[in-house]
Order: sequence, then structure tokens, then C-alpha cells
Amino acid sequence: MNASDATDEELLALLKDGNLDALDEISQRFRNHLINALYFRFSHSLDWHDCEDLVSGLFESLPRRVASFEHRQNSSAKSWLIRCLSNLAVDRLRTLTRNNLLVSSEITSHAESRSFESPDEDSRSDDCDNSDSLGERIIAGVSNERYRLILYAIFYGEYDADELASRFECSQAALRTTKHRAKKAAQAVAISLGLNPPEVEGEDDES
Repeated sequence: MNASDATDEELLALLKDGNLDALDEISQRFRNHLINALYFRFSHSLDWHDCEDLVSGLFESLPRRVASFEHRQNSSAKSWLIRCLSNLAVDRLRTLTRNNLLVSSEITSHAESRSFESPDEDSRSDDCDNSDSLGERIIAGVSNERYRLILYAIFYGEYDADELASRFECSQAALRTTKHRAKKAAQAVAISLGLNPPEVEGEDDES
């Protein structure tokens, strides 16, 4: 049977038999729908790049997962794919929550160690101290917790891009988008404090 002529359920049956053309056809039929469905359900927690990554991950694992699919009267291929994807999203959010707590704990410990430095041990100028205090005040004013963690990591310079992407379980593209949005949020806080912050450059800005 030609994959392009198969029904959705027949495609999964073909994939069970090792037909990888069926996987390509499934991706063409469902990718956009799955991304949109996932973003609609989890937009409060996941951004568009996260959803794209999760859908790509689902298709990569589909040859292994498809063995669990059983076509019943009330179970379509689409609903099964959405259930699988939702489970992946929940696992991702659990990991994000755990990593956020770990990063938050590390950042808090780092901030506390800085705050207990004596004046003799701190070689920075008063202007730098004031700048740090203002920066922390701006970051604290950002309401989104994930944005705050990203900003603290940038502010303290503790993590490079690869480590951040790993800790937050996201791609480099998703990290760039989150950093850009976090900087925009910090800019809004700075403006509300009567400051005149520089413009935030485009999404791909790594500075």
C-alpha cells in the first residue's frame, strides 16, 4: 500500500511494519496540527519553539511508540498522537519545574554569598555595587519566573548558552526567544522605574 493513499490508522499500521515512508506521511499530515494543538493547550507554560521541539521529538520516537497503538472504535490515530504528545509535554514541564528549582537554588546561593562579602573583600567600585543592586531590583520586578531565572543567569554570567539550554530542556532557538522576551520584560520594568534602558535588539541577539 502506498503511504499517501493510506488512512491515518493504516499509516500507523504501516509504521508498525517498519515502513518509514509512513512516518514521513504522518509528519506531513499532522505536524502543524499537533504544534497548534499543543501550543493552544500549554501556551501558559511552553513557547512556540518548545512545541516544535516536542512534536519533532514525538516523530523521532514514533517508530518505537507505535507498537502501543491499537485501533479501536473510539480511538483515532490523531487522538492517539495528541495523547502521546500531551504526555511528552507533561514530562517536559516536570523537568522544567525541577530544573527551575535547581537553578533558582543555585542563583539564590550565589546571591547570598555576594551579599555577605565584606567591603574589604569586595574590590569593585561603589558605582558597580549600585549598578548590581539596580540590576537585581529590575530582575526582581519581572513577574515571569522563567524569565527571572534566565535574567539572573545572564546577570551573574554563571552559565553559557549550551548549559542554559540543557538546564531548561530547550533548543538553542527556544533559548534565544526566551532570552529576548526576558530582556524585553526587564526593559519594561526599567522604564516603569523611570530609567531609560537601551532598546532590546532582535531575537537572534546573543549579547
